[in-house]
Amino acid sequence: MKNTKKPVSRNSSKRKQAKPTIPAPVKRPRGRPPKARPENPPAPPPAQDAQLLETLLLRLVSPLKSLPVQTNEAVFYIRPEDIAYLTTTEDRRILIVDRSGREWQRFDMLSALEKRLSPDPRFFRSHKSFLINVFAVKTLRKNPETNALEVTFGDQVKGAAAVSAGNLKQLRALLEL
Repeated sequence: MKNTKKPVSRNSSKRKQAKPTIPAPVKRPRGRPPKARPENPPAPPPAQDAQLLETLLLRLVSPLKSLPVQTNEAVFYIRPEDIAYLTTTEDRRILIVDRSGREWQRFDMLSALEKRLSPDPRFFRSHKSFLINVFAVKTLRKNPETNALEVTFGDQVKGAAAVSAGNLKQLRALLEL
């Protein structure tokens, strides 16, 4: 008898399995991935925190050291960013007025202090007898009594510093930065 059976192959008993397809590689952009940006920007800090931040940054950036001022009791060191303005007195002393309104006297020349404070861009010679801290200026006005230009430094500082007409343009440029 003839063998009518068809020969059985080993693979025929199993179903033919489809080979898994390998997905094509995804092209990535070169370089750094973009930074995730917050949807809402952070709120600005309150005014008191902003003032503290400004003071700390000025102390970090300032190339100047404190100015020593000798009194009868002790030697005080005044930080340059705390100075509102410097002026000369009639007896040829330097009067240093700080932002809180305190006054200090020092035996020195204004030109020597101007040279010492010159590396710091916040100090400006507004008049032949005044050296002002531009960051402390609150108003630039014409004095109604004398018609002279002057700058004021807020409520705590009781004085005002004169501004000469020749320095007005440069002072306005510094104040409007």
